[in-house]
Amino acid sequence: MARRGSVLSQLDLPGITRAEPDFARLGEQLTELAPDLLVIEGGDGTVQAAVTALLRQGKPLPRCLLVPGGMTDLVARIGGAPRDRGVLRRLIERGGNVLTLPVLRIENGDGDLYGFFLSTGAVPRGIDYAREAIHSKGAEGAVAVLGAMAGAMMNGARREAITAPSPARILLDEEEVFPDHRFALVTSLPELMVGLDPFWGEGDGAVRATIARGHSRHLRRSLAQVWLGRTPIHADRNGYVSRNVSRLVIDTPAPVVLDGERIEVEGPLTITAPAALEVLIP
Repeated sequence: MARRGSVLSQLDLPGITRAEPDFARLGEQLTELAPDLLVIEGGDGTVQAAVTALLRQGKPLPRCLLVPGGMTDLVARIGGAPRDRGVLRRLIERGGNVLTLPVLRIENGDGDLYGFFLSTGAVPRGIDYAREAIHSKGAEGAVAVLGAMAGAMMNGARREAITAPSPARILLDEEEVFPDHRFALVTSLPELMVGLDPFWGEGDGAVRATIARGHSRHLRRSLAQVWLGRTPIHADRNGYVSRNVSRLVIDTPAPVVLDGERIEVEGPLTITAPAALEVLIP
């Protein structure tokens, strides 16, 4: 369900079954209903929970229509529809274009997770600070979070605390890189939002990864260049690597966030992209 009021509840269409999300029974519910289209209204965490529930239960992923409605909506902004009743009605009744999004599989202890955007180290710390900052102002959304994080990077003491290095063992396919890191960004999405795609690496893998080593240099300048869609100048020399790989292993005590939610880590994380989600877009 949406955090800020459901737009789907305002649509009165024949042949639609509405249900409260029950992730433990989601696969069973979809088997009973056999829908042509699964419409999910909510944030990244809701999409991640639904995809994880289905794949853990061994169920195929149905074609989905994603409607943004949460604190962060990166997935729905890339592979969804606007919160517009007319657009949603047309997509549900007549269909639209189909976009295929690879799904990350995160092998973590005794329970695999699935999602679209994972980050470690400085990014989770920055998200924690930003959420606290914007909550006090009544703001929400990914843009507000990024804006607050950018402001934090201008404060020297706060920047040092957020970007403090953490030990790490990181394998990009079979190549080990850096004994420590400031942050890792990992996604299967084609971009994170309009104008922001901090991945410049080559390779055929569906797992897109950018890593900053523990003592990477020129952090603010490099982040500004990434924001503008440019490869950081002297990226390798300054401690930044970006690759598209088939398999990524991260072993670190640093905090980890998957699709906006902290996850408990039990040992190394092995990240692949064995499944895909078909989404309906205008």
